[in-house]
Amino acid sequence: MPNLAFRELIVVLADDLTGAADTGVRFLRADRPACLLAFSELDNVPLEKADVLSVYTRSRALDGKIAAERVGGTVEKLQSLRPALIYKKLDSCIRGNVARELDAILERLPIQACFIAPAFPEQGRTTVHGIHFLHGVPVAETEMARDPITPVAQSDLARFLAAESFYQVGRIDIDDYDQGREFVRNRIATLLGQGCRSIIFDAAHQEHLNLVAELGLSFFTDCIFAGSAGLAAGVAKKLGRSRPAPLHAGKTSG
Repeated sequence: MPNLAFRELIVVLADDLTGAADTGVRFLRADRPACLLAFSELDNVPLEKADVLSVYTRSRALDGKIAAERVGGTVEKLQSLRPALIYKKLDSCIRGNVARELDAILERLPIQACFIAPAFPEQGRTTVHGIHFLHGVPVAETEMARDPITPVAQSDLARFLAAESFYQVGRIDIDDYDQGREFVRNRIATLLGQGCRSIIFDAAHQEHLNLVAELGLSFFTDCIFAGSAGLAAGVAKKLGRSRPAPLHAGKTSG
């Protein structure tokens, strides 16, 4: 994965309805069928002709173990559709069971690693030197720390993931981008060679996310993407996809 030469189906997997809709729409193409549905509906809707399938697992507020089991089971079902690419939507303020759900995906897909970038610069979410910010303030020092359902207690993304993940975490720093595309590419290869299965990417501008998408799709095709709608926009741009029509809930469009 990605395997775009074999099948054009793109799957978006999100922990809530809003994320599934906002991210799925990034990949839509004119006159091509798309579907937005809950994980529990996968067995009830014909999906063979879908060009984009956006699935929400309703797992953000669940216990971590239960969330991982739900996401893992959903991924197993999705594999039967043989999608070209699976994009894991993350909350841009890193709420929810991020590490547990990513681990569940890594355990079940034949992939080397996951490229992780929750930054969404156009909405004030950035990651600099590994710290995730909301409008310039470390996210764990904002109102997100007081979220009544999924409070955020850590702004350092590597520590945030390592606290609950079984896998080694690596990071691409904001300063790495200044060294050029090939430097970043080689840095990614080094981290993969060291056994990192989760690679976090700093991003302060959309151009950073576009580069992550371009490198992943061009050179690291056995990795998947996990991030905000910002990274999804970069992936969609690289794939030549636009946003011509709305997603239709519970059925295919077009």
